[in-house]
Amino acid sequence: MKNRRIDKSVIDKIDKYLNGELNKEEANLFRVEIANSPTLKNILINYKIANDAIELLVEDHTRALLN
Repeated sequence: MKNRRIDKSVIDKIDKYLNGELNKEEANLFRVEIANSPTLKNILINYKIANDAIELLVEDHTRALLN
C-alpha cells in the first residue's frame, strides 16, 4: 500500500468532530462528507482507533505510576 500524507486540515476537522467541537451544521455537513467518501470514512475510523489506543496506553501508564 502506498503511503499518502493526510492533509492537516482533515485531521483537525476529524479531531473537532470526534471531540464535539463542531457546531450542529458543521457536524451534519461533515457527516455527509463522510457518507460520500469511503476514504474519509476509513481515515476517520483509523484515527478513532489510534486515538482510543493512545488513551488506553496513557491510562495504563498513569495507573502503573500511581501503584
